[in-house]
Amino acid sequence: MGNRYKRVIKKGEIIAAARRCFAKHGFARTTVEDIARVVGIKAGSLYHYYDSKETIFREVIIGEGKEMLGWLKGEVTKEKTAKKKVLRYIRARLEHFRSMTNLLDVSIQVVVEVAPLVDKLYREYLDQEVSFLAGIINSGIKDGSFLPCNGLRIASAILTMSESVKYKAFRMADTLSASEVDYSAVDKEVSYITELILAGVAND
Repeated sequence: MGNRYKRVIKKGEIIAAARRCFAKHGFARTTVEDIARVVGIKAGSLYHYYDSKETIFREVIIGEGKEMLGWLKGEVTKEKTAKKKVLRYIRARLEHFRSMTNLLDVSIQVVVEVAPLVDKLYREYLDQEVSFLAGIINSGIKDGSFLPCNGLRIASAILTMSESVKYKAFRMADTLSASEVDYSAVDKEVSYITELILAGVAND
């Protein structure tokens, strides 16, 4: 087994351990020493693989993002019409985000602070989401559910709106914990505006 392969395996072990630690203690209370202890190495050795807890957290988010996209696509298949698929997708992605913040016990401050670390990754995932959502809208155009329109622009508008509503809720929250944000209110507002957007292109 080559050194490069061993390094990949060890990094995977560190990320798996970090995810367990974040789930048990939360991001703020988890230390590099905690993660190293679970892996079975010294904290100093862990720094040969990752330079900070924030970098490890970023890798956890990358893994979550990949899982999220696969899960969301599976959720969409449960619906039959294009409109219901779009609404299911938007509500499911918010539910996934809520579940992730609960799991990692992430504070709103951490969500804001870690944003620059994952900004490029976030844009890449969002591009993939826009493309997938546009595909659903375009299928609705083909089957006559929607009027001819620019599916990419509609998808981009819906996702941009969803993110804006979510982060507005963060900024206005009376709590410091992202898991305590009123996601039911966010869900209602996002669903309502999404339905308004889709009503504008509905072929009634």
